[in-house]
Amino acid sequence: MSVTTFWGSILTVRVSSAAPDADPPVWVDISDFVTLRSGDLEIASGRQTVLVGDDPAQAMFALNNDDHRFTPGNPLSPYFPWWKEARRISIQERVGGVTFDLFDGNIQVPGVEAVTDPVDGQGTELTVGISAMDRLARLQTARPFPSTVGAQILSSAAAPALRAYFPLSEAVGPFYRPVVGTVDPLEEAPIVVADPTAVASADGFAAASGGPIAANDVRVVSFAPQMKLSGATYSPIAYTQLVTNFGAGTVAANSVISMAVWVSPDPASLDAQWRVAELGFSNGLSGGFLRLRRTDSTESPGGVWKAFFADDFSAVWSASAYGVHAGAKPTLLAIRADLLANTMSLFVDGTEYPATVTGTMVTSGLLSALNVGYAFTGAMGDLQIYVGTQAVNYDLAAHRAQLAVGFYALDQQYTGQRIHTILDYAGVPASLRDIDPGVAVMSPVSLAGKTPGTALEEARRTEQGRLFMSGNGRVQFRDRTRLYNV
Repeated sequence: MSVTTFWGSILTVRVSSAAPDADPPVWVDISDFVTLRSGDLEIASGRQTVLVGDDPAQAMFALNNDDHRFTPGNPLSPYFPWWKEARRISIQERVGGVTFDLFDGNIQVPGVEAVTDPVDGQGTELTVGISAMDRLARLQTARPFPSTVGAQILSSAAAPALRAYFPLSEAVGPFYRPVVGTVDPLEEAPIVVADPTAVASADGFAAASGGPIAANDVRVVSFAPQMKLSGATYSPIAYTQLVTNFGAGTVAANSVISMAVWVSPDPASLDAQWRVAELGFSNGLSGGFLRLRRTDSTESPGGVWKAFFADDFSAVWSASAYGVHAGAKPTLLAIRADLLANTMSLFVDGTEYPATVTGTMVTSGLLSALNVGYAFTGAMGDLQIYVGTQAVNYDLAAHRAQLAVGFYALDQQYTGQRIHTILDYAGVPASLRDIDPGVAVMSPVSLAGKTPGTALEEARRTEQGRLFMSGNGRVQFRDRTRLYNV
């Protein structure tokens, strides 16, 4: 289908019935319904002067709606239920056998209006006015990033396996909400001090008073009091922990379960037993907690990070792994249990420490509870729970990628690299990019509270280049060598 313009070219207008960011789109041709009275089709793009960035491209046109097929929410429409705001739209023009891509973007809220001057001059024509903006406009108003590390977490190769993600930096009263997952928010829970001599000071638990951890850009929760050496009587010795219940957190057969978290220990309590986080996991045969903690000098080995599972039901299986603890420095910790391979590992920064596994792991079960900061002094943030497969899971590569972002915050990237990274974080497919490498080098980034569009404009402004959308929906970045030949 197509519509012929007054000047003899042929227009093709298509809308995708798939989700806005689906790649590839599922095009539906609506050209036959485009009305072409004077001024009915307008496309604007470009920039006002060479000293400023490009404005987002915009398209405006009208569709004949006599049968109400373009009325949003109409259950009798052949386009119901997918015809709605944000659907992707494409406009092409064919002149002399050559097709030109004029616009690619997303529909804003369609409007309905009655028009009394149809093309044939007879009766009344009902039309829908369509306004659409390109992808860069959407990125300017997209959901802000929770933090620099949070952007990496939510876009990593392991993200499809992310069951719950708690930044631990956005407190609403006493509750700490997950950014991902339907898990209940973490809640502050006071616990009884079984060994008062283990506590060196009053409870100083507080939200958003610790950190930022490493090069991340948000303040996170801090746990206190400072704890003395407690030996075997460490449990429980802190005044406050964070807890939530997973309910029916099903773990499918042969899954890979992982828990990762950033910590920055308090140097005043370096010989305390820290129980950083524990994730309840059970089925009818076995049950216990996957735990991340630190040993003290009374244990063997002492003063190291430890990941372990202890079967509290019938000792079907257990596992322990030990990793080097390098003092009071920001650290990314993770525990990973592969139920199919019967293996478990501890990740401490960039190193993997395989566990000694006794018995055979159960192949499936439920996540029952999450306890955070049960016996820990220091700052903690970006708590992540993953349940995936051997093909898609939190592994050492994902751990190291997150570690690099956490410590260096994308420092020393060229502008083209920075734009690629932000587009990765925003979920823009690589097939929809045409990015120059850039010649300007960027400093560490702070993404907390920024939209993808804001972060992209920072890179463009640093380069003094151009950032715009092509008519076929590709993000275009032109560095300064393309513009100024310098």
